[in-house]
Amino acid sequence: MLLIAVGRLGYGIILVMVGVAIFNLIGKNLDSELSGLISRWHLGSHIYYVHWLFQKVANVSPELLIVLMAGNFVYAALAFIEAAGLAMGRRWAYWLVIFDTASFIPIEVYQLYTGFSWSNLGLLIFYIASVVYLVRQLTRRPELNPGFIVAPILKSGTN
Repeated sequence: MLLIAVGRLGYGIILVMVGVAIFNLIGKNLDSELSGLISRWHLGSHIYYVHWLFQKVANVSPELLIVLMAGNFVYAALAFIEAAGLAMGRRWAYWLVIFDTASFIPIEVYQLYTGFSWSNLGLLIFYIASVVYLVRQLTRRPELNPGFIVAPILKSGTN
């Protein structure tokens, strides 16, 4: 479980870095920022994805950037909570990670429905395998700390 906890911690750190990057873009001209990035990376503006990105950036408002930034920070906080709970062996953390991971399964099914790709199929298999693994860990390891104040009462068998 420590490996999953470290993965969640790393994911949270990445989300914070993305949130800070989004914060730094608020109030700036996104077209010129994107042009500078493409120039630094020596990408040609004729590449399909670069052209697509320029079209998408034109529709991004500062309000949308604020929402995206806030969403990144909230999700990063969730990842940090999951990591800490898993590292401490808390039962609630397993359930939190299970629900978090399972929430991506419908998205991948939809992506496969709209157009097959091996990467989406791989992600779907990964998400399903992760959920199955975590559920099996919960059922096989009753010693996992429930993480509630009443846990010592439940273990003592009195009252």
